[in-house]
Amino acid sequence: MIEFSVGDMLVNGLLHCWKNYALLTINHFLFGYWLFGINSCMKNNTDKQLNKWARENGISPKQLFVDDLCLLQAIKIATNLLKHDARYLNLTQIKKLNDFLQIAKSKDRHTITQGQCFAIMNIGKQINRKLFKQLKAQ
Repeated sequence: MIEFSVGDMLVNGLLHCWKNYALLTINHFLFGYWLFGINSCMKNNTDKQLNKWARENGISPKQLFVDDLCLLQAIKIATNLLKHDARYLNLTQIKKLNDFLQIAKSKDRHTITQGQCFAIMNIGKQINRKLFKQLKAQ
């Protein structure tokens, strides 16, 4: 899985847009029309990448800037644990993660407390510790 930072998205967007606008005439360049074109192209490119990243991590792009950051982190951790590291989870952890994601994707997401988010993050830390111990033992 490839993760993009905002800086990466902006640089990639600028390079993509520069290729498209490399053949501008000097008049367009002098009057600043190129700036509007590059900015709109970068916005479209970064929006697509951001939406793709959000969907891959189990987050609705519409809720990305609305929800609490703690909730978004917990959704990302729960989704990635179930996708990639499910073999390290026990049955109670799997049930807890699935229940959390079911509530997080429903209209009742506002009922999720910070304590529930921290519980999901703690499961993620436990699995991370298991993975590091396993890596260190190799």
